[in-house]
This record gives sequence, structure tokens and C-alpha cells, in this order.
Amino acid sequence: LSPVISRLYSPSDFGRYGSFSAIAGIIAAGVTLDYCQAIMLPKEKAEAANILVMSFLISGIVTLLCVLVFTFAPGTINRMMNTSGAWPLILLATAAFVAGISRSLQAWAIRAMAFKTTSAAQVVRSLTSNGAKITLGYLRFESAGLMISNVMADLAVSFSLGRVFWRDAGLIKHAVRWSRMRNLA
Repeated sequence: LSPVISRLYSPSDFGRYGSFSAIAGIIAAGVTLDYCQAIMLPKEKAEAANILVMSFLISGIVTLLCVLVFTFAPGTINRMMNTSGAWPLILLATAAFVAGISRSLQAWAIRAMAFKTTSAAQVVRSLTSNGAKITLGYLRFESAGLMISNVMADLAVSFSLGRVFWRDAGLIKHAVRWSRMRNLA
């Protein structure tokens, strides 16, 4: 689909998208403070559940910190992406949060040995991303279409991996305790 997508967007659209992806990637690298990597380590599922919830909470906190930075320095971030207005900043904060949730759910799925679901989620990511890029390109969304497709792909992966999470939701609900999360942190 790359030849089709490359005809729908201009080089400047891809440049803005590249800047957006670079900043989103930097934020996403630390959005869970890498607690998502620790989900697979504990022997007890209850401890892993506490780390998962902690990873979700940290993703929310880091996203809120990003929103504060974007609120007080919108011009700086927009200049870095060569964009204007609030929509790129909102997409960037959304991308950070969704990436954190997606990474945490992926680690939980790997821990649960749901490898088929993890593989299917990657197919869902590709289909969602490329489908959204083509659809939004035809609708003339310009660079916003590329950015939105990135967020949509991570969101679709989160929903796809959410099945594994919901299967264990009862355990997670009963196992999560603030004191346990603090000790594990």
C-alpha cells in the first residue's frame, strides 16, 4: 500500500508526520517508565497484575505531565513538528497515553502466553494504520491523517489485546492493592 499512500500525501506531510513520530516515540519510550517490561518478571500473577495497573497509572500521570508541558510551551512543540494549533498537541498526548496502554497490554498478553492474540494484534495494527492512512488521505486530511492513523493503530492494538486483559480482570480486581504497588515500585 506504500505506493498508494505516497501519492495521497505530500513530502511536507510526511516530514510533519516524521517529526510527530519522533517526538511521540521519545515520549512513548518512557511513558510507563518501563514498568511494562517488569510485568513478565514476577512468579505470582497477582504481583504482575499490580505492576500492570501501576503501568497504566504511570501512563496516565506521564500523559498529564505532557499535557502540562504542551499547555505552557505549545509554540516550542509545534515548531519542532512544523505544525500549528492545538490538534497536534492533543494527538501527541493521546499517542503517548495509548502507546503506554498498548505496551502494557502487550506485555500482559506475552506473560499470559497469548502469542496468537499478540500476532493478530500486529496484523490489526497494520490494517488499521494503512486503512486509515488511505481513507484520511482521500479525505485530504494531510499530515493530520498520518498522525491520526498512528494513534488509531495503537488504539486498535489495545482493543485487540484487551481480550487477554478482560479474561484476567477478576484476578486483577482482587489482587491490586496500593501497598503492593508501592512495594513493587
